[in-house]
Amino acid sequence: GGSCPDIKAVLDAHNTLRAVHKSPALTWSSDLAASATAWAKNQSTSCRTGSSSFAKLGENVFLMQSMPRPSSDCVQAVRPWYTGIKEYKFDPVKPFTLNQYSSNAFRATQIIWKNTTTVGCGMALGESKYWISGTRYLP
Repeated sequence: GGSCPDIKAVLDAHNTLRAVHKSPALTWSSDLAASATAWAKNQSTSCRTGSSSFAKLGENVFLMQSMPRPSSDCVQAVRPWYTGIKEYKFDPVKPFTLNQYSSNAFRATQIIWKNTTTVGCGMALGESKYWISGTRYLP
C-alpha cells in the first residue's frame, strides 16, 4: 500500500541516518504507507499539513511547491526532516524537557528513534503545483 514510487530509496535514506545513531534498521509497512497516503490525499485538497489524530504513531509531514510541479519522490522529504537534529539536545536525563519547543528536532527524532521498527510513507499531488508527503512510524 501507499503511493511512493521510491520505497527502497525512502527506506535506505531512513536506515542510513539511523545507522549514524546506532538505531536498528526499519522495515517497510504497507499498512502505514496506505494510511499515510490516505491522509496525504485528504490534506492535498486544501494544501494543509496538519498532523493526523493517530496518537500511537509517529509522524512527519512535508509540503513542497514549485513550478514546474515538483517530482513525486517521497525520499526528498527525509533529508530536510533530519536537519533538525542540529537543534536536538542529547540529554539522557531530560530529553523531552530540553526539546519540547523544537518541532524541527522532533522531526529528526522520528527518523532515529531506537524503538521504532517500521515506517510507511504516502504522498499526493495537489492542484497548485505542490505535493504533500506523510510518513508514519511505529511504534
